[in-house]
Amino acid sequence: MAPVMWKYAACTAALFSSLALARPAEQQAVEDAGTIPDQSSQDNSTASDQTKQDIFRLTYQWHKLTESQSGNNGKGTDGSKVSNNLKLPVKSYVALGDSFTANPTEYQKLPDPENGFNCYRTTASWANKMAADPEIMTQPKDPGSKARKRAMDVASYNPPTPPSFDMMACTGYTSVDMLQKQISGEDGDFNAEADLYTITVGGNDLDFGQIVKTCVYNLDPSIASALYSMFGGDNCEGMLEKASKLLDEGSDFAKNLDALLQNLDVKITNREATVAVVPYMQFYNIDTIRFGMDEGEAGKGDHETADSTCRTPLARRQKFFELTNKLNTFLKGIAEKYGFIFVDDGPLQAGFDGHRFCEPLPAAGGEAAEVWINDSMLEQLMKKDCVPAADENINAECASEAKEWDNNVANTVFHPNYPGTSVYKDTVKNALKKIASSALAGTV
Repeated sequence: MAPVMWKYAACTAALFSSLALARPAEQQAVEDAGTIPDQSSQDNSTASDQTKQDIFRLTYQWHKLTESQSGNNGKGTDGSKVSNNLKLPVKSYVALGDSFTANPTEYQKLPDPENGFNCYRTTASWANKMAADPEIMTQPKDPGSKARKRAMDVASYNPPTPPSFDMMACTGYTSVDMLQKQISGEDGDFNAEADLYTITVGGNDLDFGQIVKTCVYNLDPSIASALYSMFGGDNCEGMLEKASKLLDEGSDFAKNLDALLQNLDVKITNREATVAVVPYMQFYNIDTIRFGMDEGEAGKGDHETADSTCRTPLARRQKFFELTNKLNTFLKGIAEKYGFIFVDDGPLQAGFDGHRFCEPLPAAGGEAAEVWINDSMLEQLMKKDCVPAADENINAECASEAKEWDNNVANTVFHPNYPGTSVYKDTVKNALKKIASSALAGTV
């Protein structure tokens, strides 16, 4: 065995020994060096979870050790060896991430992971549409290809996808969940030899679902008293501020995301692969005001009047905008750190222009803009006459239904609907085509 390999073997043995016998301070030092989040303080942690964390720490330390010995700087500032040498169509594709990839909507569900967790994956996801696109992935032989192409944009159609496409995204997953379950293989075998990986991450780390419930559905007096206690409302501005601080350098989320992307880079064995980090869309038009409710904001610029469905005041919409923009900027920075692709969110935001919440009132005789973002929870409550006046209590039947919607239908709100996922798919597709044609790495 070469001298350097003896050094690796000795260091590996030392790592295992120190991890097994470490005092708390020493163990913390290992965690800090590897930026792997310590989950031992969480109520739902198990011995098995801790073992996985130990393995991730060792994997990270081994990677850093071998990297320092080899002098490999890769394309990212932290030594990524993924080349982003993309050639389309790819033969294999893995879609990682959260609900913004899984797309929890009313369309046909895809299989859940092996651990039985309900991920709300559907055929309407932009990743599923990508996998069914022959320009992106090599397709299985299909004698009905012409009919299939005509049906691609029909919401009820379930486009066949190649068997080499792995939908691993899961609604509700944080960066730690993705590390422990998707990258580790707990949710199913992780294909380390794929040509393409995409990932959406961050929304659940910021607790965006609870922010929406608090800041949107507990907003107007007509629904606040009825739904506030059911959705466990908290102070909206406080939650937005807390989420924003999680995007500061050195935060827990920053460390967790760093650990996720580092371990993803370690896990991938195909060094010709491309990894694309996908941004989040903006939910609101911030150039409109609500007549009779936002007069104080009217002097801050030229604003059109929002349509009657707009329940969110301008000041709060602006905070949503700032938070989403900060998250996308944060993701861009860490993607570039590892030499991964960050899909520019400019075309994504442009694709949703005119189709967000709080668009302007239509011209006389015109139709209201079609919103490409789901808002099904409140619509269902209103159809059931479950939105009482501010001084009334919600009846028992409606309360029961609302709680059920909170656990199921609520997963769909503030996610792109079918036209919206097409915007996502086109944005990512065009970015990948640009990478493939120019062989550029980084932001596209």
